[in-house]
Amino acid sequence: QDVNVVYRPENVISLKYRLEGIKRFCRSRTLGWYYEEKQIRKRIDNYQLLRTGRTTSTQKTRLYDTSAEKFQQAKGLSRWAEIQNIKEASKILNYLTEKGIATQEELEQRSILTYGQRVQLVGDLNKLQRQIETVTDTIKLVKKYKKYKPFYDAYQSATFRKKYEKEHKQELQQFSDAKSALLERFPDRKIPSLERLSQEREKLIEQRNVQNGVFRQVVAELKELDYARTTIEEYLYSQQQVQENQQKKDDELY
Repeated sequence: QDVNVVYRPENVISLKYRLEGIKRFCRSRTLGWYYEEKQIRKRIDNYQLLRTGRTTSTQKTRLYDTSAEKFQQAKGLSRWAEIQNIKEASKILNYLTEKGIATQEELEQRSILTYGQRVQLVGDLNKLQRQIETVTDTIKLVKKYKKYKPFYDAYQSATFRKKYEKEHKQELQQFSDAKSALLERFPDRKIPSLERLSQEREKLIEQRNVQNGVFRQVVAELKELDYARTTIEEYLYSQQQVQENQQKKDDELY
């Protein structure tokens, strides 16, 4: 089904959607964070990186634009800036050498590969989180079942069941809800003990913590690779601009 989108960044409500055939638009914020402008930009950026090895955003580097007028008018300042740029470029080249990256193509391929690892880790972390939430919810259900089971047992042995049911209607309903939910999860009626469930939860949390550590390392490497690529490209461009400016000056002398 087609979706009509209105994007006006100058407005307070910058983005809104409307399904074909529906009269009114729905704000992105109403649909949830996944549909807001910031998140959509992030997904576009991620897709661009995965497809081409380049992001749509640009990191700010530590390089100086020596082609700027203030550097062109002061030779000492220009020379100082060039030295700083050479030092920064050298750091980046050393970093790439340590990573075993020798060409721009290899740098882009490494970025794509690393981003692929990030995508995989996000999927793994989301899966672990869902498992943790499921086990946590099951623990709550088991505790709820145990808490209200004495009311059910008392009801079963009560001489006047209708009276007991009326007096403890809420407790009996809580027990029934917990029992139904557990049987839905464990149709074979083999409900794990609280101890076993707690151990399973702790194990999943430990796995998540390990994966989180790996994820942070991969994200950090992605930023380093992106900064390296941006710095090298900016440095080469800056050198080209300096050469072109120098060539223009030389041409003016003739």
